[in-house]
Amino acid sequence: MALVTLAVFIPNLSPLAMTPIVLIGIIVVPGILLAFILKIFPDKIPEYFLYAIGLGLGFALAGGLGINWILPLFGIYHPLAKISLIIFFDISVFVLSAAAYYFNKDYVTPWTPRWPNKTSIFFGVFPWLFVILSIYGAAILNNGGSGTLTLVMLFGIALYVLAAACFRRSIQGWAYISALYSIGLSLLLMYSLRSTHILGWEHQPGIPGIPNDAPKPPMENVLLSWLGL
Repeated sequence: MALVTLAVFIPNLSPLAMTPIVLIGIIVVPGILLAFILKIFPDKIPEYFLYAIGLGLGFALAGGLGINWILPLFGIYHPLAKISLIIFFDISVFVLSAAAYYFNKDYVTPWTPRWPNKTSIFFGVFPWLFVILSIYGAAILNNGGSGTLTLVMLFGIALYVLAAACFRRSIQGWAYISALYSIGLSLLLMYSLRSTHILGWEHQPGIPGIPNDAPKPPMENVLLSWLGL
């Protein structure tokens, strides 16, 4: 959490560097500790991390909602400011760490290390290329170019799925999780980055109650939102 604190308060730190560090600190770490406290120990490590991320997201949402309600009662009128959030998560991780240690002193992990094979590494890492193709394909289309990269991405996803089905007996579970996330992210970015709206295209003219000159969020917010996803 010390690294998270430094990342938040370092001036002019790139969001591309800060966002992954902060997300690990406020979602992944509390989720892993909560899984230990609740004694959630699936048979496979990828399943464990899925539970941990889900618990971490729930904790972040509940914690943010709680301090947003409680702190104003004590005269703190900006409860979601950086300093408030950092103090809350630092204290929370300390308490969760102590509780996880107390309730699992004698715990022995049932998992035996299983190093990834070459097939799993390929099928787990390769689909992240689709995310790059999606981003650059949308950028080219936004500047009046052709949709070649986007078409290459779509055909590549189809071929990847067929190849994964053929080699399914050699692919480990973590590779499927990586593939599902990266392919889903690439398809979402393919649509959403076609404009400055997080959900894609601008509102069409003539819709009652929605002005055409409504303020649009900067592209940086769009990218950060998808990094958070």
